[in-house]
Amino acid sequence: SGCMKAFEFTYSGQADLKPFLEDVKSCENEVWFETAQGDQLSLKSTLCQFILMSLSEHPESLSGAKVKGAGAHDREILSPYEKTI
Repeated sequence: SGCMKAFEFTYSGQADLKPFLEDVKSCENEVWFETAQGDQLSLKSTLCQFILMSLSEHPESLSGAKVKGAGAHDREILSPYEKTI
């Protein structure tokens, strides 16, 4: 069906980026990482992954970041990285 549910959640600052990016690879659709400053990185892009890895050396820059995507399948894959209060 062409009607895919978009999702958005706050990224857990505790999560390790390497497994996160591995899991992004198995997502069917585009996955976006949006910093609290509003910068958007396409996580399917190698360049953006590189930028994200370098950002991870400054964990405060990942704080409050959001993960955006579409589809129940991708949502399920990425759910471990959701920030839980």
